[in-house]
Amino acid sequence: MSNDILLNIKKLLDYPQALGNETILLGTGYISLLTVPENANYAIMTIDSGEGRVWWTGTNPSATSGLSLQAFDVTGRQNLLNFKAIGTVGTPLLNVQYFYLQA
Repeated sequence: MSNDILLNIKKLLDYPQALGNETILLGTGYISLLTVPENANYAIMTIDSGEGRVWWTGTNPSATSGLSLQAFDVTGRQNLLNFKAIGTVGTPLLNVQYFYLQA
């Protein structure tokens, strides 16, 4: 685990403010977006029951482009709003827990 992720987890433990969560079925034929709660600027995500690819730059991922990750975090409100995902194998579920992370 990177030091940045560990530092953000420490901030969450010191100043926890969970704002919501969602589970999204990632289809292989369409791009999925997040429903980001107001004030959310950090999220922890996992992809379960399959594989998917993601970008948080606003670019559409595909079966061959994008990061193939199983567990990751996204920092910054704009990155959450730009986040896009697509399923590539199986019926993947994207599980998201949103937070407000104090600077």
